Amino acid sequence: MSLAIHPLPLKSIKEKIEKGSVLFDLRSAEMFSNSFIPGSVFIGPQAQGWALASSLFDKKTHLILVGEELIEMSAFPFLDSTNNNIEGYLIGGFAQYSSAQNPIDLIIDIEADEFGMDIPFDANMLIIDVRQPEEFENEQVKNALNIPLTDMGDLALIAGFEDDQNIYIYGEDDIQGLMAASLLKRQGYHNLRYVKGGWQQIKEASSIPLKKNIREVGNESK
Repeated sequence: MSLAIHPLPLKSIKEKIEKGSVLFDLRSAEMFSNSFIPGSVFIGPQAQGWALASSLFDKKTHLILVGEELIEMSAFPFLDSTNNNIEGYLIGGFAQYSSAQNPIDLIIDIEADEFGMDIPFDANMLIIDVRQPEEFENEQVKNALNIPLTDMGDLALIAGFEDDQNIYIYGEDDIQGLMAASLLKRQGYHNLRYVKGGWQQIKEASSIPLKKNIREVGNESK
């Protein structure tokens, strides 16, 4: 069964946001990081992003979809009749929103090599790895803090960051990293960057110090 999704004007969406609705942005990672409606959560155009993002919010949370222009439901087969918490989509999409000179936000992205060059010189750097604990425990960027993306709906886990910290975020890929960055943006953290390509690019960058935990049978490393 296909999903009946309703077009919503911007005025209506602003009212719904004030009542707790959340914007899910279906555009590409590049489009989103360059400009998005403040408070939006990046999910991207793939089912993986939808599954991750929707798991972070209560089923009672009403969702509004944002595309580049029109929402073509055939392009998003993962949206079906079970997604009954979707209120609708923004008429005209982000293109119409931005053309009317409405406020926009952005997320700075950084290549893995640039990230590696920043590490030795930034005393206020906070590195957040949003992969799952078992992936993190195997190998991670040295001094990284593990906050799994699946736990980022718990505001207590991200409430203690300092204003002067420069936050760098990476996940397994762009979907995880950019989604995590957008969630932190929603909580008012703006001094952040996400590492493009995530762990897949980081492990190939010779300039980034990694920590690998090797456990042998009967002799766990400390």
